[in-house]
Formats: sequence, structure tokens, C-alpha cells
Amino acid sequence: MKNYNINQFKDKKILFGAKEAGAGSLLAELIKNIKPNNHSLVLSSSTASTYFEEIDIEVEIIDKKIPNKKIGDTIDSLSPDYVLVGASAYQSIEKQLITESKARNYKVISFIDHYWNLWQRYANENNAHPWTYKPDFIFVIDEICKIKLCELGWPKDKIGINTHSLINKTNFEKTISNEKINQKLNIDDNTIKILFVSEYNFPNCEIWKWEQSSNEDIDFLLKSILDFIDSFNRNNQKKMQLIIKLHPSENNRLSKTYKNYSKNNYCVVKNQLSKVELFTISDLAVGLNSMLLLEASSFGMSVYSYSGSLPKSAIRLNEIDKRIKSINNFSCFKNKLNKF
Repeated sequence: MKNYNINQFKDKKILFGAKEAGAGSLLAELIKNIKPNNHSLVLSSSTASTYFEEIDIEVEIIDKKIPNKKIGDTIDSLSPDYVLVGASAYQSIEKQLITESKARNYKVISFIDHYWNLWQRYANENNAHPWTYKPDFIFVIDEICKIKLCELGWPKDKIGINTHSLINKTNFEKTISNEKINQKLNIDDNTIKILFVSEYNFPNCEIWKWEQSSNEDIDFLLKSILDFIDSFNRNNQKKMQLIIKLHPSENNRLSKTYKNYSKNNYCVVKNQLSKVELFTISDLAVGLNSMLLLEASSFGMSVYSYSGSLPKSAIRLNEIDKRIKSINNFSCFKNKLNKF
């Protein structure tokens, strides 16, 4: 079995594919590293495409399933050296690229951007049958994932590790002053700012066995923090503000919770600020099991994670990054907040 390494993709003509935001983020960073041939091409959903805006190769937006024949024609026309894809659940451009590339004897390498739901990314989109889609090689972001992928039935000699640069980054730069970022959000400079990181959950389904916390966990954590801030701001001269960072794939579901509170106590952001801007102005970050919390910790922030009903099979954030503190009950977290 041939072993792959990242350096062999440098300067090559590559066809990329990404559906989910995480896949787009990871592949965009990979492109910056390997600097593929200018004739390379990215097939991306609009959600993932935002991460390729600074990439100097062509990006084609694909939001709906298109015939496999058209995907095959694109592969034939480009004749890439390699096909590099993300790993997204359900029907995806990655799965189509795996199918059509392998039918044409092109090597397909897949990159998993996350620690959870590993086998589900290659399962049949209709009946969740494992390993329906089989790339030639899979890169994961951590040794923990490699071990787990083997336990799930993927061959050990077909796994490599490509450390996620975004969660191991030590050279973050503050590109804009706190004052200017606060002005964007209309927040007072002296306010204590808590970054709440939301995340997107797949609909619950027994056959898929998703490794995720529940929407009820997200709602509970958000409501508990807003209740605390509401009480804190009524009883203290110093004020707190919750910055609610929505997931790129999120709809308006959380508004049913935060709209019941004073708008002086929170603001909602989706794409207005960069991650570095969010990390720069926030005093701490809190959420469930989002990758963004790992990035915040790499930035140097104090990070708190609430697992809620996360299945025992799932990896906890504090297993990955010992600096991240677990919230086992909200009373303890309230004590942390009160110290501010």
C-alpha cells in the first residue's frame, strides 16, 4: 500500500472538493501550504466557499446535487494529478468525486477535519451503511483520530496524520485594535465579553449514531449564561456582554432563546468578524464541542466546554487540549464568571 505525504501534492494539478464549512476551512489551509498548480480547481458549496476567497485558483460553486456524469466530465477535462476532498456527511460533492475519480483510476485522498462522526462521513447517504465510499487514503488531524478510525474498521496503512494548522497555530496576529472591533459590534470597550460558540447538529437518527451533544444542551447553556448575565448586569456597575457566534450552517433556531433577553446583554455574529477579531476582544470562550473552541485555546484564550449529553464514544475537548476546562455543572461555571 502506498503511503502519502502532504509534500507530494506541492505544485501538482489538483481537483479539490468540499461541502461543509469544516472541510472548506481545512482544505483552504492545505492549499496555502502546498501551493498547487494554477490550473487546479475547487468544487465547493457556497458554505465552504468563503474559506477559498483568498485562494488564487478557480472555485466553482455547487450547492445542489448534479449528475455524476457532469462530475466525471470535469475530472476528464481537468485530468488532475490528484483528487483531494473533504469528508462531509450525507450526500456531498466529496462522495461524487470519490465515486467518479476511482472509476477513472485517479487517486482520491480524503481529509477529515474533525474528531467526531468519523465513519459516518463515508457511509451510504440513505441507509448509513458504513464505508460505502472508500478513498485511496485518509488523512486525519490527530493520532487520537487515527486510533479511532482503525477501531471503526478502516485499514491502518491507509491513514495519515495532517495536523490541523488552525488548532495548532501559535502565530495569531491582532490585525485590528480592540476599540475598532468593539465599534463594529457597538459594544462598550470596558464591557466583559464572553464568546458563546454555537454549533450545528444533525437531526437525531438511530442508524447514524451521531457523536454530538443535543440542541437541548446548546439551548440550556445559552439560556443559563444569559440568565447569569441578566442578573450580573442588574447588580454590578461593571457590565457583561455575550457575543453569540453562530455556526455557518445554522438557521435562526437559537433566536427563540436569546430574543427573550435584553439586547444590551448580547449580540449575534455570523460572518461580520473574523475568528481572530472575535478572539481578540473576548475575555473567555464557552461552548460544547466545537472546533472553534480548540482554535480559541490555541489563541491563548480561557476556554470552557460543556459536554451535556455527548455520547461516551465521543472524544472530549479536554482530552485533545488539556488547557480546556470542562463544565460539569453550571453552578461551578457561574463561580468562574463571578471572578471577573
